[in-house]
Amino acid sequence: MNNSIVKDVFLFVLAVLVFGINGFAQAEIAGNSKAKNTGEVPNGAKLVFSLSGSPKLEDVGFDYRKSYWKLKYELRLLPYSDYFRVRKRLKNKYEKRYGDGLRRIKKVNKKLYKKVRKLGFRVVKGKFKKKRLIAESNRNIEIPFLFPPKVRKILAKAIEPNVRPIFVIRFNVKIYGKTKSKRKTRKKTKSFFLYPVKKRIKGELFIVDYDSFGASFDIYLDGKRTEFSVFKN
Repeated sequence: MNNSIVKDVFLFVLAVLVFGINGFAQAEIAGNSKAKNTGEVPNGAKLVFSLSGSPKLEDVGFDYRKSYWKLKYELRLLPYSDYFRVRKRLKNKYEKRYGDGLRRIKKVNKKLYKKVRKLGFRVVKGKFKKKRLIAESNRNIEIPFLFPPKVRKILAKAIEPNVRPIFVIRFNVKIYGKTKSKRKTRKKTKSFFLYPVKKRIKGELFIVDYDSFGASFDIYLDGKRTEFSVFKN
């Protein structure tokens, strides 16, 4: 890994920590996947979204009868080259304006969130709202879906050397709660995660079979402040 990549990774992690709920997160390979090289195309997968509160649910107001979380999501499939081209153009644009630092990364990711919705094909889109967050069933959501024929066709071609599609999931989440001491929890963020369909293992590209896509959200107390973290499933 060259110094430029190491620097970009370091700055991105630092940006997420600094900007908190206003940050835009990216990642590369999800944990719920299996690498293979058979060219078989699955019929579909599922979206998984989870919400947790710590040290206890009551500490972040999830026992409040009007607590809720709302989430809008969209999963797209697009050529990696298209994503890379747009990202590179934005990086160059904002590097001239803001330099090579945290503000540039925030600007680039904010623009990328908007740009990726116009690239490739939509796989699935939807939204949900869950109330009374003390109930576990309202904090752990699974949404199964089937791949559209056009998406299956692209995935079938992924075994070809020059075809490198990626899944991108975009989401917009709002979370609200209130403790018995009247401290309110209000958090929101827009973010996106990447799921490359090909993964390099010991120099060879393999097809990655994803079982699920999604994100986990954690609301937690840090002293007297309520903080917010987002992770890719």
